[in-house]
Amino acid sequence: IEAGARADLATVALDSVRTAGPLPRLGAETAVFAATAADVRHTVVGGRHVVRDGAHALVPDVPQALARAVEALRA
Repeated sequence: IEAGARADLATVALDSVRTAGPLPRLGAETAVFAATAADVRHTVVGGRHVVRDGAHALVPDVPQALARAVEALRA
């Protein structure tokens, strides 16, 4: 990671019921093998925040957008 460079990264909560407990040095393993989408706190793609504080930053109403997409597929 370099100042001014674009980056793709994600942060995962290590204090949920799924991820709490393992030693801090096992954070990467815990994120990969125990965390779920509910544990994702932030995602940055190409330097742009896509998920902020666990909520999609680009789609304001994700459930409604998903329902519309499914409805369109079924039509």
